[in-house]
Amino acid sequence: MNSLRILLVGCGRIGTRHAENLKGRVSGATLAGVVDPLDELATNAGRRFRVPSYPDFASALKENDCDAVLIAAPTPSHVELSLAAAEAGRHIFCEKPVSFDPDSIRRVIDVCAAAGVLFQVGFHRRFDPDWSVAAARVHAGDAGSIQFYRASFRDMAPPPPGFLSTSGGLFKDLLIHDLDAARWLVGEIEEVSAFGSPFSEPEFEATGDIASAAVLLRFANGALGALDAGRQAHYGCECSAEIVGANATVRISRSTKTNTEWLSGGLRSVDLLEDLTLLQAPAYASELEQFADAVRAGEPRGAGGADALAAVLVARACEQAVAEGRSVRVDEVEGASL
Repeated sequence: MNSLRILLVGCGRIGTRHAENLKGRVSGATLAGVVDPLDELATNAGRRFRVPSYPDFASALKENDCDAVLIAAPTPSHVELSLAAAEAGRHIFCEKPVSFDPDSIRRVIDVCAAAGVLFQVGFHRRFDPDWSVAAARVHAGDAGSIQFYRASFRDMAPPPPGFLSTSGGLFKDLLIHDLDAARWLVGEIEEVSAFGSPFSEPEFEATGDIASAAVLLRFANGALGALDAGRQAHYGCECSAEIVGANATVRISRSTKTNTEWLSGGLRSVDLLEDLTLLQAPAYASELEQFADAVRAGEPRGAGGADALAAVLVARACEQAVAEGRSVRVDEVEGASL
């Protein structure tokens, strides 16, 4: 297999970013076609990227000779699409979260294993140059035993109300990246305490979602953690972390468009990012390159189904902690056990 032919399902914002990467920024993979139930979106994407377009996934699987499927459709459709792709013998790259339901994720894991197809989840932070370099040194023991983990993840402005209604909420949609990163960098999470607020914003209250959250973590290895996340920071976007070890501390923080500072009149200013996808652009390309390499090698890379399941279980524990006003062990949430 020289170049992995990937069929894209979902031509929205993230799907379009993946399509752009597959049309010239990803070595070892190419865009084989696009699918979207909104015929206009599919047609326009097909014309733009000069690939076949389909309004129906089942037809696309029969007509397109793709090697793999990239699922960037809305979350409620991820399980159905993953199962269909696996049964058709296609390898799968699925955006997070795979599902809001742990048992559904387990079903996807089992079906993919039975079909012998690779299943990778879009936790792109694992492929970000800054984060992956830090992780390599942490895992090599350069920081010593980890004592504390801190992270902030903030958007400048909230997504449209239509997205909020199907996103699964702040913990499963936004903070899930930090929950996965915490497990990846430090280890399994055993217990959480969490607080959330909608700040009386109508769009959040209407969907039962929250605009901001603070989370405390207790890891199985004894380390502690603190996370904060927000949908509307107003000043710009931020994605940062700090890993405190017995021997060293590593900080990951870059939320500026450039590394340039202006100093004038007793003030220092920088140009802050307004869209985190600009910061994450290298990671989006790298995760697909690694997916293609993984398929060729027959060995998984990055996050798989088990990681998706673990992150959703911790997210559900956070939701339960907010609802019940108490610390919640991850193994006590609904769906944690088979």
